[in-house]
Amino acid sequence: MTGVQTCALPIFDRVIRTAGDDPTVNTQALISRASAIAEQSSNPTVISMMNEIASLAKTDKAAALNLRQADSLRKYLSKDILNKYFAETGADKETLRALKSLRGDLIRATPDEYRQALAQFRVLSRPLDIMERQGALARVVDVDPLSTAAKLTEAQVVGEIINKARAGNPT
Repeated sequence: MTGVQTCALPIFDRVIRTAGDDPTVNTQALISRASAIAEQSSNPTVISMMNEIASLAKTDKAAALNLRQADSLRKYLSKDILNKYFAETGADKETLRALKSLRGDLIRATPDEYRQALAQFRVLSRPLDIMERQGALARVVDVDPLSTAAKLTEAQVVGEIINKARAGNPT
């Protein structure tokens, strides 16, 4: 996590604390969609995953979560499923689109303050221009699409930075 990203974290904490522990995020649409995807699939892994998402998207009493739980589920959908699941199993693009849609449904169900904090976090988390694709150090952050491992070792990254510093940066 970068220093810029940590600046946005207090915003999330404040919004989540202010929301309290009452289940205010309606997750009925998310649960219905996950159940529909599970019913349409014949892949046991996808069915299990959708059933798990549907169970995580509700409390014992209602099809709703408090904001802290909704944020946790959003992170789970973003990080654990979208990154790890597809890298390990190579699931189809249709399922990936469905999962991204589920994450979108969840975010749309959250309060405006949370969505604004999330947007601010995205802006502050944007990589530095020097690290973007057209930047001088773009190769440093390249990832192998098959293994999802970094293409360069730590020593190679240091070498790239030293070489760029010696050569000067015309941009």
